[in-house]
Amino acid sequence: MMKTILLCILSLCSIFMTKAQMLTEDASGKSSIVTKPGNVNLDVGNAAVKINFNNLNQLSYGDSSKVVWGIDARAAINEGTAKLLSGGYVTGGSTISAFIGYQRVFQDVKETKYEADLATLRTATAPDFDKIDKVEKELIEYRKTIHFKKLFIYLAPSLNANTFRRYDSTIQGNFNNRYPKTKFRGGGIDLGINYTFAPRFLFGFSAGFETANTIDSLANRESVVRTTTVSGNQTIIDDKKYTVKDGTYARYNRLNLKADFIYFAKVNEDYRLAWNMIYLRLFSPLNKKNIINDVLNMGTSVNFYKTKGNLAGGIYFQYTDVANRVSNEPDAVNHIDIGFIFSVGFSSIFGGR
Repeated sequence: MMKTILLCILSLCSIFMTKAQMLTEDASGKSSIVTKPGNVNLDVGNAAVKINFNNLNQLSYGDSSKVVWGIDARAAINEGTAKLLSGGYVTGGSTISAFIGYQRVFQDVKETKYEADLATLRTATAPDFDKIDKVEKELIEYRKTIHFKKLFIYLAPSLNANTFRRYDSTIQGNFNNRYPKTKFRGGGIDLGINYTFAPRFLFGFSAGFETANTIDSLANRESVVRTTTVSGNQTIIDDKKYTVKDGTYARYNRLNLKADFIYFAKVNEDYRLAWNMIYLRLFSPLNKKNIINDVLNMGTSVNFYKTKGNLAGGIYFQYTDVANRVSNEPDAVNHIDIGFIFSVGFSSIFGGR
């Protein structure tokens, strides 16, 4: 039943498209800011397909608030496919989240006065149409110089999963059996707030609970199991390669805190810039603290996008494990991650709005 419902929702998302692209995420694709337009995207850097849709559009003048909702699905590409669901469960390497919230717009005092004056003029016994036209033009011109102050509060539940192989030395018998697949299925919920408080500035913060695992701290290791078969005077050697995760694995619950501070700028008539001036990510375990420590990441990213295009991209600079609680790496340079973000939206292919 769950599989059918989710597939129906994802199918509907491909119908409602908008061409605008925007990136405000960190190195792992996370953000406390809800600004994504509805679209189908290919995340080239992380080899993932993303589908998101929401009704988070600018409120029309005169509308002060609205209920906002949306969904966001992401699946890693594996051998040319990107399964979100299989057998009714979220598949390995994918996440599905949704949100519902309330958005409130605070109008400018001067704009409110213009609207009050217009209401008085229009309801007058003998309306002065020339004066009405004059005030309407002044209001239109004034609106070009101001920006909404918006407050958005949301609740976002999510499901996440990953599947990988680990080496288990406790398994007896055939060595091939010592590389079992580990299937993790977890989820969580976030409570967040976004506040647009100046013409080009947006602040976001979220706090949430999540069931997670330690896959991000495990190292990749390649192993080969060699099988030798002798038949008469012939020998057959068969090598089977495994790429496995090595390290201490645990499933645990954690508190997630995320903060973002975005600055928007106009590059030219077609292109815009979204600069995530500073973002912070704190992951704090609620159990198994004997093997899992707090992790604090911070960084910045600069992203460019076309207002009516289907490409967006930029560069991020992240300092991982700021307090050196997990990596135990004294050299600060080894905590630095620099990478490119690039996303292709397929709205033009689907004939989006």
